[in-house]
Amino acid sequence: MRKNSRVPVNVGDRLNLVCEGVGDMGDGIFRLDGYVIFASGVDVGRKYVLEVSKALPRVAFADVVR
Repeated sequence: MRKNSRVPVNVGDRLNLVCEGVGDMGDGIFRLDGYVIFASGVDVGRKYVLEVSKALPRVAFADVVR
């Protein structure tokens, strides 16, 4: 991401995304236009509804809704 770019998600946003992989800590990795979102308790390749719980400049964390 560019240094001056804005965070593409807000806390409370709900997103429909596919888990693309698993990170070093075991969380699922999701991407939204290159922006990385982590969520736990997911399987790679499955689609989930996520709710953003924390949004930082480079990454976000989310909880699985469905």
